[in-house]
Amino acid sequence: MTGTNLNPAVRKPAVAGTFYPGVCRELSGYIDNFKTIKPKTDLKGKKIIGGIVPHAGYQFSGKHAAHFFNLFIHLKTGYDTIIVLHPNHTGYGPEVSVDEHSYWETPLGKIEVDRQLAKTTGFAISDTAQKYEHSCEVIVPFIQHYFHHETKLLPVNILDQSLNSATTTAQKLYECVKKLKKNVLVVASSDFSHFITPDQAEKEDFLIFEQILNKNSRQLYELVKDKQLSVCGFGPIMSLMEYSKMTDSKYNATLLSKGHSGDVIPSDSVVSYASFAFYINQYG
Repeated sequence: MTGTNLNPAVRKPAVAGTFYPGVCRELSGYIDNFKTIKPKTDLKGKKIIGGIVPHAGYQFSGKHAAHFFNLFIHLKTGYDTIIVLHPNHTGYGPEVSVDEHSYWETPLGKIEVDRQLAKTTGFAISDTAQKYEHSCEVIVPFIQHYFHHETKLLPVNILDQSLNSATTTAQKLYECVKKLKKNVLVVASSDFSHFITPDQAEKEDFLIFEQILNKNSRQLYELVKDKQLSVCGFGPIMSLMEYSKMTDSKYNATLLSKGHSGDVIPSDSVVSYASFAFYINQYG
């Protein structure tokens, strides 16, 4: 599924066949198998603002992502657009950008980009930032599989992972969503500790988890910088936290699932994964 993009309006997949199955039937079946995972938290009657999901190969992180997406099997909640805040691993593109394509394609087909919302944000527009980036792409098949085909996508590529950038990103998104009266779900794409022992990963992840649950993005940022923690999407996570705070200062966050690559292939050097849900207790 890689190669030259003959239609400039469509963003072709870069990691189909490596991070996730590259054939429609196989990919659909793979995700279907994840649906047997029962979420540990019952959020019926809650309004889900968004969540944190991992973006590694499905073999390692797919089940953790499913803990979040499986919440929507029974909630039957419809969204106009799903915003995916994700880190930039390549270094290409602006500090914060939206994609210039009109559609993204995976083996499951095409999903429309919310161009109206993209233009209203005022973020820079770039295809370079997304050309080889996987941290949004691996989440797109979940969106296609779990949500109505009319649901649109807005990838937000975040190279500048400063606290100021997170606050500004959240503010712009919040104002645009409110102005356009969109019903959106905001997903922060991130893996956690990288290439350390399982014991060390658990200790370092706990520090981040604590601040996510305490809703303290400033402390999260200071921990990452002071202790040089290797969570790769701390910018998107902080942006989601700030956006949730703007939506409702009394929002809640809950840990849905956690684990690491060593659970699949035993190793003394692992990458860890977790999923969270951010929600409001009641509608209205």
